[in-house]
This record gives sequence, C-alpha cells and structure tokens, in this order.
Amino acid sequence: MVPELGHQPYMCSFGDIVTTVGTPVYHSHSPTTIQSTQPSTDPCIFFDGVERLHLPRAVETLPTLLHLSLFLFFFGLLIFLFNINHTAFRVVAWWIGLSGGLYGCITLMPIFFHDSPYYAPLSFTVWFLYNGILYGIFHFWIPCYFRFCSFNPRTWYRSLDLFSTYRDRTLWGIVKTAQETATKSSQKIDGHILNWIFDSLDADGEVEEFCEGIPGFCSSKWSTSLKKSFINRVEYL
Repeated sequence: MVPELGHQPYMCSFGDIVTTVGTPVYHSHSPTTIQSTQPSTDPCIFFDGVERLHLPRAVETLPTLLHLSLFLFFFGLLIFLFNINHTAFRVVAWWIGLSGGLYGCITLMPIFFHDSPYYAPLSFTVWFLYNGILYGIFHFWIPCYFRFCSFNPRTWYRSLDLFSTYRDRTLWGIVKTAQETATKSSQKIDGHILNWIFDSLDADGEVEEFCEGIPGFCSSKWSTSLKKSFINRVEYL
C-alpha cells in the first residue's frame, strides 16, 4: 500500500536528521580524548534520546501542523479581504472553497476507499476521529438497545458487527485496515493481477507458455464468473 511505501523516504530523512543534528552536537560537547577512545558510542547516545523523546512522532506531526498553519493563513486572508474589498473577498472565497472541497475529498478518501492511493496528513487524524466516534456511539447504543428495545436478531447482530468493525479500525489505523481488506478480497485482487499479466503478453510464445497453466487454473477454487471471463478472453485471442 501507499502508506507503507511512504515510510521509505521518511526513514531516510529521519536518519539524516539524527546524523546531521547529532554529530555537530557531539563533537562540540565531547572532549578530544573521548572522541578518540570511544568513537562508536556517539550514534547510540543520540539514538536513545531519539527513542525516549519520541522524535519519529514529532516528525510525523510536522506536515499536519504545516497544513493547519496554511488553513489559518487563508482564514485570516478572508477576514482581511472582507474588510478591504468585497469583490476580491468573493473571488478568493470561491477559490478557497473549491480548493478546500478538493482537499476534503482527498482527506476522506481512505475512510471510504481503503485501496485509495490518495491521502492527506490530516487523513490519519480524521480516520481516528471518525471511527472512534462511531465506536463510542455503538458502545453506548448496544447496552441501551438490549435493555430498552424489543429484541431483533438482525438488528442485534448488525450492531455487534458494526461495533467490532469500528473498534478494529480505530485500533488498526489506515495501513492495517487496508492490509486486512486486501486479505479478505485476495481472490479478486489475484484475478486483476492475472488479467494484467495476460494483457502484457505480446509474443505468441509467451501466450502459449502462459496458457499451459489454464487447466490448473480451471480446477482451482476460483469463482465461476472469473474463470468464465478469463477463458473467454483466451478463446477470443
């Protein structure tokens, strides 16, 4: 998933921060004798401080603070233009509204589409608030329903299922939820991968070699509709 891939450049920048900040501080505060006798201990000293003072979380928070500062700037700009020029205020308000709507859609996409490659720094906060609030609502609703409402098995089991879903999403976060979704729909994803591979075959020898595995595919435990769709594509070729 994209969030996992996004950690790779983050880890590189995190290491650069430790190296860049730690080395000058160490050399400026350490005696010459310690530098010569124990040169291998300086990364460990700052690594312990990084872990103890939660520097990774602070680095992850920086994009969120940057976006919040940008929102405050545009809010102040609207207040300023409202008192100066109403025409400029309307133009800028429309532009900010459209941009804010697009930003809101990108922020909310991971909540409704777990395979979405688009997300914003505030997506993780919105994800936690959205699922956490719904988890709290169902946590309060289920005992009240059991005590004061007439028992309906369908409503009861549906409420328990939603309660478990929002609890797990709150604890897992965006990345783990996307992984669980991919696991549940692995057969569908494998079918898409199979079609992509088939579309990338150009030479006749590659197609023949690929089609040799069709009998094993037909005897596998795949859905009937997927088998028929893929076999029809092979026959059409």
